[in-house]
Amino acid sequence: MLGNLFERRSSAFQNLFAAGALTDRPSLSGVNVTEDTALRLSAVYASVRLISDTVATLPVDQFIRVDGQRVPFRPQDRWVLEPSLTLPRTTFWQQVMMSLLLDGNAFVHIGRDQVGRIVDLQVLNPTKVEVLPERRGYRHNGSDVFPVTEVLHVTEMLLPGHDRGTSRIEQAKESLGLGLALQEFASTFFGNGAYPGVVIEIPGSPNAEQRAEIQSTWENAHRGTRRAHKPVVMMNGAKVLPVSVNPADSQLLEQRRFAIEETARLFRIPPFMLGVTTAGSMSFASVEQQMLFFAEHTVRPYVEALESAFHRLLTNESAFLKFNLNALTRADLQ
Repeated sequence: MLGNLFERRSSAFQNLFAAGALTDRPSLSGVNVTEDTALRLSAVYASVRLISDTVATLPVDQFIRVDGQRVPFRPQDRWVLEPSLTLPRTTFWQQVMMSLLLDGNAFVHIGRDQVGRIVDLQVLNPTKVEVLPERRGYRHNGSDVFPVTEVLHVTEMLLPGHDRGTSRIEQAKESLGLGLALQEFASTFFGNGAYPGVVIEIPGSPNAEQRAEIQSTWENAHRGTRRAHKPVVMMNGAKVLPVSVNPADSQLLEQRRFAIEETARLFRIPPFMLGVTTAGSMSFASVEQQMLFFAEHTVRPYVEALESAFHRLLTNESAFLKFNLNALTRADLQ
């Protein structure tokens, strides 16, 4: 079965990348893997949604240190409270995170008024942004060129000597392609399902009319819940042979479970947060520690990357941006 296999949505998530998806790159499983197609895999969609929503809903504030103590900075820069003129604050940060999670890059266009104050921040589609040589600027949509002072470029993992961050979707396309292929195969299996419940074997060679009459008689006698278990009387040597499909073969349960675990590993998410549980892994203590792992090793690196990158937009150089992670550490029962 697997040999044959290898031969052959929130709208906001889809819209961000659908218009500028990367050139199709077929994986070895025969499935094209892009940011857009990867989101069709439920585990990828759930992972991106989980991390982006978590970061987007964290409280964020502007601070300054006075005598070694962190105190709120007032008045805040306006963009800290309302970064975008057209989007809610949580949606803006969600788009930033989606860009990082899927493309490895987030490009934010900085809109200023006549006196240079930031009035609007807009997240650009990362698949439509080209980093110009020697970082002289950024080309958007193949024509608009922005100087480096008008674009904030945040990367997730930047390899030495590279201008763009590494896309986890591109790097893990074989693993994700397998997951997509398994999903497609299972859907096609049931969509094209031609497996009957029983086969009626009749001696001889009945013509088409006789076969249709026998089939109709059987269905009229046994279709429906009230007739399902009525006794069968077969004559003239006819036999009723039950047909069953192995659930493990039809649903590819183990393979699809492995694909979910691979996605959890790719996004550094505890598997139970994607609905994968193993014996002994769901005690109160283990869930508590996995939630702390999620806060410390999944969310915190992104938060610190955003705090560092957006620091240069603050008008006061002594001030700094801070996301409040306390809401996540409340998972610690102490």
